[in-house]
Amino acid sequence: MALQSSQDFMQTFTRTLINLDILNQDLQDIEHREAKQISSEYQKLLVQYLEECQSLLALANSMNEHEFSEIVAASGTCDHISSKRMLGVQIKLMQYVLDFYSASAKIKQLQANEFDSKADKRLDLLQTKAVKARSQFKTVAKAMGKVDLQEFARIMGLPKVDWSWEALAVS
Repeated sequence: MALQSSQDFMQTFTRTLINLDILNQDLQDIEHREAKQISSEYQKLLVQYLEECQSLLALANSMNEHEFSEIVAASGTCDHISSKRMLGVQIKLMQYVLDFYSASAKIKQLQANEFDSKADKRLDLLQTKAVKARSQFKTVAKAMGKVDLQEFARIMGLPKVDWSWEALAVS
């Protein structure tokens, strides 16, 4: 019974890694790097990627760093996830990116469609949310280091619109 459970666990873990690899390829293939606006398709892929990363981290909770690294390396996929710690950092960064994009989209929608007295308050709150997400991203990115950040930006297919991701990790 324990052997079957172990096999099920490994199949689920491997399937999650494969899903991440497929989503990563989709993120790489999407044509938006020089676009003036973030597409909803790209944001959906980021959300799916984040959800798969969170699933992988949940599965990895029962493993130590060494076991996790060995299994990921043996899979031949997701070599950018070198450790559970790095996976956790990447999850945080993705959350900040998605928070920024969400707040930015709401700001644009608010500016285009709403002119009532409460719109200014909502606008201020959304701008604060976007600045906070960007600031938190920058803090984690600096701690992460320029090389790891550039790899993260490449893996996520982060476009240059809204801010230059690579410039954030400059010392």
